[in-house]
Amino acid sequence: MLITAHIEEKTAGPKLLIKNTELKLQENEKVGFIGRNGVGKTTLLRIIDGADPDFIGTIERRPNLVMITTDQEQAARPGVSVLDYVLDGLRDYRQLTQIIDEYPDTMGEDLEKISEYSDALERYSQYGYYHVVEQVRESLRAYQLSDAQIDNDFSKLSGGQKRFAQLVQVEYSNADLLILDEPTNHMDYVAKGVFVEWLKNTQSGVLVISHDRDVLSAVDRIVELKDRQLHSFPGAYQEYLKQNATSNVSAMHQYEVTLKTLENRREALKLAELKKLRSKQSPNPFVPLVRRLQKEIEELDSQLVKPTIWIDQTSSAQLKRGQAEQYQKYKAKNIRIKDKDLQVDGHAQQLIAVESLSLGYNMPLFSDVSFSVRAGERVQIVGRNGAGKTTFVEATCATASGLKLTSTIFGGLIDCSPQLVIGRYEQEIDSAYLDMTLGQAIAEIYRSSGQAVNHEVITQTLIEYLFERSDSEVPIRQLSGGQKARVQLIAMLAHRPNLLILDEPTNHLDLPSIEELETALKKYSGAVLYISHDSYFAQAVGGEIIQI
Repeated sequence: MLITAHIEEKTAGPKLLIKNTELKLQENEKVGFIGRNGVGKTTLLRIIDGADPDFIGTIERRPNLVMITTDQEQAARPGVSVLDYVLDGLRDYRQLTQIIDEYPDTMGEDLEKISEYSDALERYSQYGYYHVVEQVRESLRAYQLSDAQIDNDFSKLSGGQKRFAQLVQVEYSNADLLILDEPTNHMDYVAKGVFVEWLKNTQSGVLVISHDRDVLSAVDRIVELKDRQLHSFPGAYQEYLKQNATSNVSAMHQYEVTLKTLENRREALKLAELKKLRSKQSPNPFVPLVRRLQKEIEELDSQLVKPTIWIDQTSSAQLKRGQAEQYQKYKAKNIRIKDKDLQVDGHAQQLIAVESLSLGYNMPLFSDVSFSVRAGERVQIVGRNGAGKTTFVEATCATASGLKLTSTIFGGLIDCSPQLVIGRYEQEIDSAYLDMTLGQAIAEIYRSSGQAVNHEVITQTLIEYLFERSDSEVPIRQLSGGQKARVQLIAMLAHRPNLLILDEPTNHLDLPSIEELETALKKYSGAVLYISHDSYFAQAVGGEIIQI
């Protein structure tokens, strides 16, 4: 066993996140960690890796456990190259390399040094370090770092590129346990394929927070944080869905049984108390009965916690009639995208025509791309990071708004219909909202789309998108990634667009919210142009594929 975490209680301010639960992680085990946005997943990772000691409970770690987490910033030495940054993080790499390079010339007949040298050779081979430099280079290239960048200063990388370099360092670290927080966010399909293949084959134990279903399909077990408890599901994503449906049906049934039992005990208590008052016997024979019933009611009350229920749509469609009715009664709140926001004007007209387009900055990022988007159609843009997908989206939005492009059209054209109204979901929330409170941002979103807005509209919107009323006063920059994603959904639909442009919309959403978005897009009568490397999402939305 690598780690056993007993957590009696963990709070964040007045909010109780985790109570009386346990997590065990075994050697070589790949564990996917899921839960609704804001329930405390990242908090639990910080407890396990030791970054957050402020909890009641114990963490038992295997002696000499080597653990690495991507949640921790690992600073590079000043002027260090990206390659050396990765190598510096590998388990004993520098020490072993020094022994192997220097000892043959210095150890002579020193038996202690000969033993150290022999041990170093064995461990160097065991860790796979003989070819690690070229393997690291190949992995960095897979994440689209050029050879020039690999040999240049780590500090000159962008934030996303530093994240990829750190991930490569983790992959080759030979650590016993790797703790990863949403590692595939912003990866393209090639890089994600490389990551998923590594995840399947690594000999390290892995605990990964992810709602990327491609990642969850490659793990050995899924652990869900729900109702302040950890629930374990052996197997990968499809097995989780089946077990989740079964356990939730059982939880609903048990909750109703407990409710009925409690109701019966309370009725029995009323009758026993009445008989106690009427009894003339001494000692009163109904006193022990009243006490027993009071104790039973107290115990049942302590056990009565209304379960949080989510069953995926495929599984819920297979429920029996009574179970389906129970599910509608108990299912967890989810974002609610209203049908009226999904019906827009327009039928067969062409919204966008792209003809022989070459687009870029100092030079074209891509050339000779042609396609069109008509009302009601779905179009997926596929390409590697840096190929120009987001540049194309920005150029299209600027053209539709009559604004000057920040990129350059080297050939061809983007033709937008005068009737085109775009709702855009970006990878990051508009910086203009960051210093506003959530309530102010929602008000500004509706005002800018020409809609009347008041306190009632803001409150209703908060409820529909799973915010608490008190969240209205929270600054946008303090919201979680999932909460910011829900703000983007509000902004995208506010002005009744006839074309939705989605750039990696599933990055920060939890599984129920992703499914709700997929369902909404199926109902949406307008067109959808989307960039996504989530194969499940692409299968659900469908449409023509444009390769850039």
